[in-house]
Amino acid sequence: PNSSGRGVRQFKTYLLHRLEKDEKETHRKLASTDAREIQRFYEQYCKKYLEGFQDRKPDEMGQYYQTASVLYDVLKTVSPPSGPDAKFDEYAEGVEKKKASFSHYNILPLNITSGPTQPVMEIPEIKAAVELLRWTQNLPMPRPDPTSVPQEIEGPVVNDLLDWLWQTFGFQKGNVENQKEHLILLLANMDMRGIDSARQGERQIHMV
Repeated sequence: PNSSGRGVRQFKTYLLHRLEKDEKETHRKLASTDAREIQRFYEQYCKKYLEGFQDRKPDEMGQYYQTASVLYDVLKTVSPPSGPDAKFDEYAEGVEKKKASFSHYNILPLNITSGPTQPVMEIPEIKAAVELLRWTQNLPMPRPDPTSVPQEIEGPVVNDLLDWLWQTFGFQKGNVENQKEHLILLLANMDMRGIDSARQGERQIHMV
């Protein structure tokens, strides 16, 4: 209303106060249910797209896991300071760890542990180079640098020599992954060139 009468002004003032009050109450109600709604959606998403689909292509699964990771970050943001309940948090951490198995790669799918083995990983020279790089039995267990190793890693996880170097000396993980593939291809290429087999093992060990 455009009228400036006293009764109209009182009505407009009352209406504005009422709208402001309703907005605050609605906001509080939504805030209290946001975390539960996102948690419910996250669980439904994981069951629909991540569970029981081992035959899907790694690239496709990688996209689904990436989306799940974003949803989990949103959930942690809207949750109360105590965070999601422990049971759900444990489930979400399991999803985060599986995500690494579907990370992007250039040539060698070194992190993919589920689904059918990629043909390139069946090449004898590649398999030999991977096994050689994973020979870390005689190395001392590293003490991870907290500035370079994610906090969600409870203890050192050493799958190969470059993992050991990363966690021992704090190299950047992205650089380690790139050098890992490069080193495996280099060792495999040496085998394919037909270097004398008796000296090949010694040369590879010396390079590593």
